[in-house]
Amino acid sequence: MVQELSKRAAEIHSGAVDASVDNMLCVTNDGRKIGLDVRLMNPMLPDDPNSKLNVCVQNVLKIWEEGKDQKLTQLLFCDLSTPKNDGNFNVYDDIRKKLVAAGVPENEIEFIHNADTEAKKAALFSKVRSGDVRVLLGSTAKMGAGTNVQSRLVAVHHLDV
Repeated sequence: MVQELSKRAAEIHSGAVDASVDNMLCVTNDGRKIGLDVRLMNPMLPDDPNSKLNVCVQNVLKIWEEGKDQKLTQLLFCDLSTPKNDGNFNVYDDIRKKLVAAGVPENEIEFIHNADTEAKKAALFSKVRSGDVRVLLGSTAKMGAGTNVQSRLVAVHHLDV
């Protein structure tokens, strides 16, 4: 896949491809997707245990286990592949599925995208501050500013920086 990105970039730089068909912004964005999880480019590909997504899941699990007694919390930022509820592969659902399969209670994992009003957001942040929600996933746009949940926060993971 990376070789294909290189080929596309060379074609763009040589002028062989019209910018409306392909451009460096598209190549760069596809590279970011591949770097996170190749299934973002092709959901039929196998789940790579060494992908950035899976390494993050392992880190979250380790920290979750270590902070169990104190109900320590973690934030995961991911701007690519936000949940759409359309049945297609996305990073958020994959992370939740893997965390639950490893023993994290589903009610301790939330997506900021589900808090679609200020009242719901305030209630969610209260659950994070109390440790009832221990893993909160969100995009920079939805969770980057005004997220006052630092009282039990032990880790912040940026998946696609």
